Amino acid sequence: MKMVKRALLGGHNPSSRDEVVWNAVASTLNAGISAILVLVVTRINGENDAGIFSIAFAISQMMQMIGFWGMRNYQSTDAEEKFNFSTYLYSRVITSGIMVIVSVIYIGMQNYQKDKALVVVLLCLLRVSDSMNDVYEGMYQKHHRLDVGGRIWSYRVLIYTAVFTISLVLTNNLILACALLTVTSSITLLVSVYVVKDQFECAKIDWHDKNVYTLLKECFPLFIGSFLLVYISNAPKYAIDIQMEPKIQTYYTVLFMPCFVISLFAGFIIKPLLMPLSVKWYKKEKGGFLRLSGVLLGSTIGLTIGITIVGYLIGCEVLAWIYGIDLVKYKVEFTILLIGGGFSTLSNILQLLLTVMRKQKLLLDIFFLASIIAYIISPILVKREGITGAAYAYSITVGIMMLLFGGILCFCLIRQKWDS
Repeated sequence: MKMVKRALLGGHNPSSRDEVVWNAVASTLNAGISAILVLVVTRINGENDAGIFSIAFAISQMMQMIGFWGMRNYQSTDAEEKFNFSTYLYSRVITSGIMVIVSVIYIGMQNYQKDKALVVVLLCLLRVSDSMNDVYEGMYQKHHRLDVGGRIWSYRVLIYTAVFTISLVLTNNLILACALLTVTSSITLLVSVYVVKDQFECAKIDWHDKNVYTLLKECFPLFIGSFLLVYISNAPKYAIDIQMEPKIQTYYTVLFMPCFVISLFAGFIIKPLLMPLSVKWYKKEKGGFLRLSGVLLGSTIGLTIGITIVGYLIGCEVLAWIYGIDLVKYKVEFTILLIGGGFSTLSNILQLLLTVMRKQKLLLDIFFLASIIAYIISPILVKREGITGAAYAYSITVGIMMLLFGGILCFCLIRQKWDS
């Protein structure tokens, strides 16, 4: 256990560099795990199983938002300590339970074959450990040990990916591999949290804590927003799932994955700036808040332009070589998706800034509008244009959302009274 503890805590004098490095590693794995797992399934079991796994993963991502309840950014920017960690932990137990119940109901309503339904269930159960990991990572971050959260997340993902891959190689059984993945993730998280508990708050849940309902209510707009945002991102996948064969789902999923490269690199900058942003806003320091906001938005725009150019030139060729499937004919669709990925990342940053400003209740109307647009245009465009229609549906929806978020942010900043 001493070796495990040392691996999770690092040296005796952790630096801000450790936080940056491990945040980058964890963010990379978090953004890339879907691509890695789909690659494993595609190479070992083929395009059809990869299509089933892809839509199951997409559904589990939507259900994950119930477990997260939009709470992480709120927890990390709770500079006033309005809620203690026990309350945050209790709330995640509640939201994770709700997530499992909703997942079972949703899957029961779908006309899935037994094997496909089991894969979806197992990946939704995986999200319980993701949800609990996230709340602990928020606590580590508030103790200025984001590196510990990054280590725990990274080791957990690497271990369950290895178990999943080995299982699939040995058995070619996707259901068994998903079951082992989920169990391994839970065990790894429990061991990790137990090993480092002496260094942090050892919270005991107060089952009579009334503050938990206040917290859930406070974060409800963020939950709705994050849930609808994932729906918006995955709406074309749901349309493909209904109207097209599984291997088309694989093609679209592979083309869509690099969209998160922009979000990934932006994430390297975002997490370390969360607390400084919240402090600048709390102290009403106009110059500091606007400067940090400008860094986030400007960096993302630059990343979007650079990644889109590179993606157009060599992206499809590289993906085709990695996954072993023919994607070169989808160069235009890939470029459209990358632009949409930039729009989506900018939307996330604008949402984050509004959350720091505690204006999250203003976001709901935009999320509802964007989800309605996605719900209407995704099946229509997919039916007419296939993968091309799916790419347009995604980029149009997130582009509209980005413009509306930007308008709200500008309005709030103009009306804000600053001290300096």
